[in-house]
Amino acid sequence: MGVSQRTVIDPFLFPLMVDDIKPKQPETNVLVKIADAMTVSTPVKSNSDYATMEMRNIENWARRNRMTLNSSKTWEILLSGGTSKPLPVPIKGTKCKKWLKLLGVTFENGAVCCWDLHVDGLLPKAGSRTYILRVCEMYGYRKEHLSYFF
Repeated sequence: MGVSQRTVIDPFLFPLMVDDIKPKQPETNVLVKIADAMTVSTPVKSNSDYATMEMRNIENWARRNRMTLNSSKTWEILLSGGTSKPLPVPIKGTKCKKWLKLLGVTFENGAVCCWDLHVDGLLPKAGSRTYILRVCEMYGYRKEHLSYFF
């Protein structure tokens, strides 16, 4: 509380603050805390709604610790992998996204795993970095220096 986001100290304070948040169902649900963000992964089961349960767990933790969640930064994405199970009801208070970038990987929702958005995002970066290496090579940089740039 009182620390500006994106400051040098923010990635150090956040893990200290959220260290005591644990998943309700640790045998099936995964709670990942990295720098200044948290990700919850839950399986879709026909007899229970683990995602809503975990969301309520985090909301209760925030309330107990006098903190508020930023609902504009709370998203939900469904990665179904071609299952025939019925889709779960969206979690109240979250926005459903068609795609989500997590740790540099772009995931798309849908029945089939699709990497088009991820590859489309990587190609321009690869092209610009290759161009930089070509220009540096043209100016006479040695291969060992180019490998550092790479």
